Amino acid sequence: MNKIFLSVFGLFVLAFPNLGMAKMISGRIQMIDADSAYVGGAEIRLGGVDAPEWSQICTLNGQDWMAGQKATAWAISFVGNGRATCHAETRDRYGRYIATCTVDGRNLNESLVRSGWAFAYRHYSKRYVAAENAARAEHIGIWRGRCQAPWTWRHTHPR
Repeated sequence: MNKIFLSVFGLFVLAFPNLGMAKMISGRIQMIDADSAYVGGAEIRLGGVDAPEWSQICTLNGQDWMAGQKATAWAISFVGNGRATCHAETRDRYGRYIATCTVDGRNLNESLVRSGWAFAYRHYSKRYVAAENAARAEHIGIWRGRCQAPWTWRHTHPR
């Protein structure tokens, strides 16, 4: 019976390697782009949000503008030279931690969406939908113009 239990437990661990993985990661934060960063040497993907890609072009008053670059600049300004504390719940297929991060007590994920520089990534989480709705209603950030959802843009612009 013990051997069966250990075998089943081993298969369970192999099938679900991130189960119960909650991990705190703290340190200096360096933005890679608007929704990913290095924190204390670990690569972090901000959970529940999806920002325009670096080379993604959106339109504002009929003119093209580099929304991903603007979103990244906003995120860099937000974090400054600060330190972040990130609560990682899992890893993605690229090995990055998926996390919610705070900088000086402010939730970076939510602030990115609430300031209009990212979409609530509804496919994975509904936690920032209200923040997106507020930014959209105020026509701030990407909501000042027209911007394709990053997940759709990536599908039509593979790397």
